[in-house]
Amino acid sequence: MHRRLRTILHLLEQRKLTELQLEFDAILLEDHSEEVKYLYHLFRQKLFTELTHEIQDVLQKTQHIVPSDINIQGIKTQIRILETQLSVVQYKKTEILKEIDRFRIRHNSDLGWLIGKILKIQMEIFYLLQDVDSSYQANYQEAKKDYTAYQHQRRSLEKIQPLQILDEKQRESMKKMYREASKLCHPDIVNDDFREEARKVFIELNRAYMINDIQKVEEIHKLLTRSRMFSRLRTPSEERELLEARLARLQADLKILQSEIRELEESQVYHTLMNIRDWDEYFEQTKMKLNAEYQFLKTEHEQLRKVRTEKK
Repeated sequence: MHRRLRTILHLLEQRKLTELQLEFDAILLEDHSEEVKYLYHLFRQKLFTELTHEIQDVLQKTQHIVPSDINIQGIKTQIRILETQLSVVQYKKTEILKEIDRFRIRHNSDLGWLIGKILKIQMEIFYLLQDVDSSYQANYQEAKKDYTAYQHQRRSLEKIQPLQILDEKQRESMKKMYREASKLCHPDIVNDDFREEARKVFIELNRAYMINDIQKVEEIHKLLTRSRMFSRLRTPSEERELLEARLARLQADLKILQSEIRELEESQVYHTLMNIRDWDEYFEQTKMKLNAEYQFLKTEHEQLRKVRTEKK
């Protein structure tokens, strides 16, 4: 059985489906266990990444383990659990950031020009007021700073690539590919020798996912699942000291990610997002309120200009 499983792993790398079917036909004749039936189920469902990991686990579990290796196997088990937790938390963080970016882009597109006009006219009002009362100089400088910062923020948002429009089937497909690919290239999950290279691939994967670039996500997914370029198998030569260091780093990284998610969930923009049921309605109502505020400030500005002209 072990020989056939190793053969199947080799064929999986090359995606030789016909040969894989023949190997499974043979192994099913030899072994009728639920474990083998589950492996075949994964193959029939074309869940090749999961199938690869399950076979690797079977091969590792059935290797002869001497008493001195028991602790090391326990550490490896903890590492695998942490890797899964880290992958899930990273996915959650990416989803939150993606939704926040989508909101900010929509906010900038629908309301940015109006908010900019409000900040500008507030700055001009304080400029006129400082002529009458020098105590308004600080207000003018602050308003000028706010207006300049907002204009810079708007320009930055305009540089963000727009999201590609995907239908529901494409979104679900992309999410599935992203989850699978991120498990294979997350820099805190792969073996230490591949960490820097994996980090570059992981950044590219996240950038593509954030803008709904399904073609790029699929390209990276295929590269990772077919080549196994960042193999997660541990070599027998791995020492306990290195494993313990890796375990500690995973625990620390998981806490950092969980903390970052809490900060995102406590942010004002996230709370706003959670309370919006209809984006179109929200932006329309907000636009009406901002427009009313602008009209009020415009009247005040015109009155101040009139007073200034009369004094001259």
